[in-house]
Amino acid sequence: MRRCRRRFRCGSVIPRASRSFLRTALINADTCSSAVRLWSPTAVVDALKTSLGILIAWGIALQLQWPDPFMAPLAVLVLQTPFLGASLRKGVMRVLGTLAGAALALVLIGLFVQEPWILLTLLSLILVISVYHMRLSSYGYAWFMVALAVSVIVWDASAAPHTVFQAAIYRTSEAIIGILVVLVVNGILWPRTAGHRYLDQQRHVLVELAGHLRRTGAAVTSEGAVGFAPMPKALLRAPPELRELLAAAKLDSSRVQRRHRTYEAQIQALTASLGSMMGLSENLRLAAVGRRAFLTQPQRQVLREALEQLASALEAAGTAASQASSAAVPPSTPPRQDATVNGSTADGITEAAAVALAAAEACRQPLLTGPSLAQQTAGDSALAHALAAQLQALASDVERLVEASTAVGSDRALPTGKLPRELVVPWRRRVALAGPNALATGLAFWVLVVLWVNVQWPPLGLLAVVMAVVLIGGPTLKKTEALPSAKLTVLGFVLGILITAPIYLMVMPRLDGFFELALVLFPVYFTITYCLQVLPPPYQSMFLRIGILAIMLLNVEPQQLYSAVSYIDTALSIGTGFLVGVGALALLNGAPPHVQVRHHIKRLLSSLSQAQVALADFGAANFAAAVAHHDQHLRAELQGLSELLPAAYTPRVPHNDHERIEALGDALTGLVTRFRGLQQARLRWGVQLRDQGLGTSLGRQLLGPFVTTYQAFIQKLDHPALPASVAALDAITHDVRRELSRIDGYRHNEQVNPDNLYTLTIAGHYIAVMHALRELAAALDEIDWTAWRAPDP
Repeated sequence: MRRCRRRFRCGSVIPRASRSFLRTALINADTCSSAVRLWSPTAVVDALKTSLGILIAWGIALQLQWPDPFMAPLAVLVLQTPFLGASLRKGVMRVLGTLAGAALALVLIGLFVQEPWILLTLLSLILVISVYHMRLSSYGYAWFMVALAVSVIVWDASAAPHTVFQAAIYRTSEAIIGILVVLVVNGILWPRTAGHRYLDQQRHVLVELAGHLRRTGAAVTSEGAVGFAPMPKALLRAPPELRELLAAAKLDSSRVQRRHRTYEAQIQALTASLGSMMGLSENLRLAAVGRRAFLTQPQRQVLREALEQLASALEAAGTAASQASSAAVPPSTPPRQDATVNGSTADGITEAAAVALAAAEACRQPLLTGPSLAQQTAGDSALAHALAAQLQALASDVERLVEASTAVGSDRALPTGKLPRELVVPWRRRVALAGPNALATGLAFWVLVVLWVNVQWPPLGLLAVVMAVVLIGGPTLKKTEALPSAKLTVLGFVLGILITAPIYLMVMPRLDGFFELALVLFPVYFTITYCLQVLPPPYQSMFLRIGILAIMLLNVEPQQLYSAVSYIDTALSIGTGFLVGVGALALLNGAPPHVQVRHHIKRLLSSLSQAQVALADFGAANFAAAVAHHDQHLRAELQGLSELLPAAYTPRVPHNDHERIEALGDALTGLVTRFRGLQQARLRWGVQLRDQGLGTSLGRQLLGPFVTTYQAFIQKLDHPALPASVAALDAITHDVRRELSRIDGYRHNEQVNPDNLYTLTIAGHYIAVMHALRELAAALDEIDWTAWRAPDP
């Protein structure tokens, strides 16, 4: 055993060494990028800030002579985010959670220090409750710090209970130092906020949607179906991506937290606009290829003008988002007539957007009257009536999107009546989401306690508990059901040992002062944090493990002791905690990410099937409430799936590459978006048709085949050898075409009644869902489900 002592002194050397640190960082970045062929200037900046912050936190803790000051640099490692406000909010929650955990630890030690089993039982209950709330609460990080702080302080005080108060003071002070360092470094070196990133993405989406509207308008006046391109993938992916940014922006500032329902209204309006646009485009495409009656050339020009005006309104909203000071409508601007049926007025949008929306609404009437109908009888205008109704729906959705986007850009809330309802998660679903990880924490705790009591393993029992809490807390905080990879956890542990052991045992005893130590540690921390930032999931988690080891195993103290036995004991305790945590999660929460993807898709398809049945029940007294419930559920399922899909790739199944997984996600997103467009179209007509006793044979024809197709896809996931059958859709194709021909027969009827008009209006949405199901079938067949197949947990 080698044991020696070295005193590290922290002076004012860190600022003078910044240039050397930067040169070393750039060299390391070049080396890392050439090795893994990944390069990201943003990752370089984030790694630079994190590495400097870790060293500064070490330096402050050493200067203040705190024993075992690892919590301060660990705080920097986990608090450092790309966004300043998110780091601040996480830091505040870290301090509050640490204070709460410290108070609980003081109570436990003070009351039950002579009753170890009662103490351990209460500690396990605190950990289980904390992890449960981590999954569900918007203050999940504070609950994480409660669990971490109470276990760390009890660990500190287990050998010497009289030091518990001092340990609580030290750990809380280290958390405060960590947040202050992060805020100073983030505030000085290239500060960024998630709110600005959200606004940038919002502007990009509005411009992209405006471009799609213009391209569709141009296709209307062209010959044939040329130009009727599908919805761009960037737009289909936009709602879940915006929600991910919104989650970060809610951490970024209290302003976004207060206005989050307005932001959610914007995302929902975007989804509704996409669904309405796809239904309209499908009607136009069917007409253009000769399967449906089309419009006269004057009517086409009017429709193109309407789409261009809607595009102009979106562009005006995008401009307002980038110039928030001019976003609000001046008080002198007169209110305009809304495009909705009830004739209400809309306030709070720019004058340019209001003019464009009014012009789009003005284009609707010429579709139904005027010289454009000279070539048609009254019955020939049936499709024109349907397209006018769809245009009205699209204009209403675009107006909602414009109004919400303007409100977001000008930092104000929408009126209460226009805000979406909060998603209420049933208690059974809450238990299903949060229960497994909470129980896994309790199981890991008692496994480690029993091991330590019976065989004195691991050497530092409560340290292993702390590491198990850290490992289980990671996926819990991310609100994902993806299971941490045991192989990557072991690999991260081994790499952490290989990196830190030579430094701790051979290099650090030869150093003299903190300046030399910083020069040695900076390249190590920079390389780890750079790879942590630049690598995709699940490899990020491996480097997070390495970063934790690189802080805890180096064990920098004011009076540094170098002990091989102490190093090995700490390493074995950390490794045992990691492995027990992974084992507990595997036992209670399931399966690898690709298996979780299969379960998520099955739930999503089952939800779609139930929503399809509910959509057919116009006579239900709570029809609108039922549709809204299913819509919220589908949104939540799709969001969870979008967060899980990137982690599904594994090198052992090269056939299921990132491109195929991404295509599967796009197909599912496209199906849900088209179905939600169908939901909104049915809602707009629901009351009117129920009052008049009207219906649509097309919906009745397609209900059974749609449900059968959903079930066939679920069967495909359970039995990978089977194809994703669309036989039910193939069987109904002839009847659907006959129905479309019957609709076209309305051209020879002198009267357009509401039943006919509804059938024409809704047909495009149903056909769009049919096409989305066929696209999903192709995407499902492209995945090698046999290689991904695993028994249900």
